[in-house]
Amino acid sequence: MASAAEQVIFFVYDLLSCTTTIFTTNLRNFTASSISMSDKIFLAKLGAKIRKIRKEKSLSLDKLAALCDYEKANLSRIESGKTNTTILTLYTLSRVMGVRVSDFFED
Repeated sequence: MASAAEQVIFFVYDLLSCTTTIFTTNLRNFTASSISMSDKIFLAKLGAKIRKIRKEKSLSLDKLAALCDYEKANLSRIESGKTNTTILTLYTLSRVMGVRVSDFFED
């Protein structure tokens, strides 16, 4: 098992290997109705990818929410592209589902 320092290094490396889209998209929490169409498309694709990975892992929305200690409604909004999310939420989702954060941004 990796030490806490190694986990941070892996997380930072994984974050830096994400597509440049993540760095040009504002990751503060706000609703999709307050952002541009290209941002809405980005959030919809991100949410769809999270949903796809969740289903590949045979996790229900309820189960993933419980494992992450998040509200099911919040995860549903993320998966439907209706809200932006934080990088910490993406990190938690990736850790619980056993994937890299960058997997959420790959086609």
